[in-house]
Amino acid sequence: MPKIQHLHKTKQGIPSIYAQKFGDILQNMNFSRHYRNRGKFIYGFDPNIIIYNYDNLRESYLRNICDCKREEVHSITKSEELREFDDQSGWNIYRVHGRIPVVDKDIEKKSDSVILSESDYYQEERINYSWTNILQSYAIAKAILIFIGFSGADYNFRRILKYVDKEEVSSHGRYIFFSVDDIVNAVFAEELKSGEDLSECIKIMNITNSKYAFEKMFINYLVHAQTLYWKNHGLEVIWSSHEELPGVLESLYMKKS
Repeated sequence: MPKIQHLHKTKQGIPSIYAQKFGDILQNMNFSRHYRNRGKFIYGFDPNIIIYNYDNLRESYLRNICDCKREEVHSITKSEELREFDDQSGWNIYRVHGRIPVVDKDIEKKSDSVILSESDYYQEERINYSWTNILQSYAIAKAILIFIGFSGADYNFRRILKYVDKEEVSSHGRYIFFSVDDIVNAVFAEELKSGEDLSECIKIMNITNSKYAFEKMFINYLVHAQTLYWKNHGLEVIWSSHEELPGVLESLYMKKS
């Protein structure tokens, strides 16, 4: 797979600050039309999701917005049937930390167990052959992966990533999306508290020798540090704003094909 540009910028040099929900992202990609035609995740990727949060909003969105049939949306926890990773009969949503439904509670039930506390994570770490650990290890080692809305801070995930053979993953892509918006907001936190306009701060920052020269340097440092950290763990970082994410995902597919 060809390389993807590490830092995706707007014409102004820094991505604009704009928030989009998961559903907006898929809608902007004309996702439902492509799902009906291809039955695949984002133009031809296998329809598998490993998810670390607990709600069932993804399942509900696929059924109610993308018009997927009920039997095509498989929400899977450790106490339910584990589908093969190459199963093409629908969407396989693997909930490795458990499930707490917030909608459609008649379809998806609360899982028998939920990993929430520090002791839960510790217990999961001790079980090397638990289905959650095996599933994540297999995906990291064998599959093309795209991480969206995932900080990578999950301790068990980092532990698994550390022990996966780097040579084994060299033949396929693993991409993690980070929002540059979060870094910009953190760096300009004081200005935002005082009521200053963020877009104006960014405009001034991009001027040579501006009063925000330190902020610009710090943003570049944070981006570089995170990019280097994940590169050393076999993941290519793609920086974008929430607003630009749908377009960057489409570019990723085009470069892949």
